[in-house]
Amino acid sequence: MEVRKKFCRVFALVILLVGCVSSARAQADCMYGHRIYIRDSSGNSITSAKLEVFGVSKRDRLPNAFQNYFTRGAYFVGFIMYGCAYSGDFVLRVSAEGFQTYERPISFTEGLAACELRLRPKGSTMQADFEILATLRGKVVDQKGRPFSGGQISARNVHGKVYQDNSNEYGYYSLDLPKGTYTVRLSGTEIAPVVFENYRIEDRDTTLNFSTCRKCTPAK
Repeated sequence: MEVRKKFCRVFALVILLVGCVSSARAQADCMYGHRIYIRDSSGNSITSAKLEVFGVSKRDRLPNAFQNYFTRGAYFVGFIMYGCAYSGDFVLRVSAEGFQTYERPISFTEGLAACELRLRPKGSTMQADFEILATLRGKVVDQKGRPFSGGQISARNVHGKVYQDNSNEYGYYSLDLPKGTYTVRLSGTEIAPVVFENYRIEDRDTTLNFSTCRKCTPAK
């Protein structure tokens, strides 16, 4: 009986790890780190910034799996730990030619966090702006529950600013945006639009799934 219990525990752990790896491939749920959008004061993306992360003391060391790269308009600093947070006291330093260098504490204990950093020009008396963003994510499926790829998801705030993404091959999408009220819309050439008016996004991580019909006639 005891051997059977041990086998069950090991089997459950294997299933958990496999599920986490599969989810990371599809949606990056097991990442620990920060996705940082770096912009100037006008909101233009800065693609030549240099990001450094270092420990406050000798005991604060980054794991070998640490990654630092730029993709899809944002910088990623962090690693995949398959469900295990990484503790320690670290500092993020951001520098770019023509801009003030920026530093702030950074941690890797709360999964994947999205944020926006607006740097100030050198010589400016204003400080850089740093904001934790909300992430709106979800899955788009058809009438049979199958993943729907290529769906266009947009979120428009009350000021007319639009954030967009397309559902991937697994049906997942993800939008990083400031907290607030949005009109969220799913559209595509093969489907009728699905719209959520006055949709409040207040949590750091919000899930909104869409169910659509491949055979429906798109509205004109």
